[in-house]
Amino acid sequence: MTKIKFGTSIILDPDWGGVHEASESARQLEHLGYDYLWGTDERFGRNIYAVLTLAALKTKCVKLGTSVTNPYTRHPLITAAAIATINEISDGRAILGLGAGASTLFERQVMPRPHPPLTAIREAIEVMRPFLNGRKISLDGKSMKFRDVNIDFESRAIPIYIAARGPKLLQLAGEIADGVIIGSLASEKGLNFALHNIQIGAEREGRDISELDIVFWAYTAISDDEDVALNLVKRIVVSSMWSSKDIIQELGIDEEKWKPIEEKLRDGFRRGIEPAKAYDAAHEMLPEEVFEAWSVSGTSKKVEKKVKMIINKGIDQFALLPMGETSNEIRAMQKIFAEKIITKLR
Repeated sequence: MTKIKFGTSIILDPDWGGVHEASESARQLEHLGYDYLWGTDERFGRNIYAVLTLAALKTKCVKLGTSVTNPYTRHPLITAAAIATINEISDGRAILGLGAGASTLFERQVMPRPHPPLTAIREAIEVMRPFLNGRKISLDGKSMKFRDVNIDFESRAIPIYIAARGPKLLQLAGEIADGVIIGSLASEKGLNFALHNIQIGAEREGRDISELDIVFWAYTAISDDEDVALNLVKRIVVSSMWSSKDIIQELGIDEEKWKPIEEKLRDGFRRGIEPAKAYDAAHEMLPEEVFEAWSVSGTSKKVEKKVKMIINKGIDQFALLPMGETSNEIRAMQKIFAEKIITKLR
């Protein structure tokens, strides 16, 4: 059995100067035993490649990845050149995580995706791989067109992962990706759903699912007070349910119970209410078991038990997105997770 790996996010203080925390934070997380450090490229945060550069300069072994970027806000070949630069800086430790992009960036910011995610991600991977290997490429695709382009410096192959919750993208990951990042489907039903669809995609291409690196991306909150932990994950759970609303019935959520919540969210967005406030209003309508099914939260013992369940399903990496009110709280949670859970499960 392959030794389980652990990952987490690089969390920075949002105030001016907070970017300078990246190097030391990455060094500390590597020292705590994390194998992978992931940086988000969602909405309008700090440039992910600058953050990963700072992280690379103070670490030695930890892998550094995007979790995730998308094929819309930058041209995929610009993204490929950027991650190739991180790979060179880190001596081959880079990973490219691709996804559909946060719905907060697109639908709710009136920035429609120009092409469906399935098409855009498939075409992006098809051109990124040979481009990163130094080949001259052309494409007359649905999402992009170009002719006879190649990267302008020596590059190496980089693993490409697809982040997904929906069946079509999970199947695409099984079909063509080096790895898949499952988005916090933290119930047995949700995990079975994800793994089943990855398997379908792998079989379609004649692959074995064991060829993929399977990452479970977990919305995680640890507190001696279970209610406090649960409250920390509620907003992001509702946000994720919104972006996955087409499949929530498959994940154990009754469609009739979801409809009034979806309408409340739509009404809030139509009226220009800040998304965070709209989510807060909506999560009051959901029962506690829904948040349990979409997150890993509670006391350290409860979290450890759930992490074990998820690992036993056959994943290769448990990656926590820690929730907290401040960046200091979040980093403290990463430390608690490392000391109380990683050390026990290694």
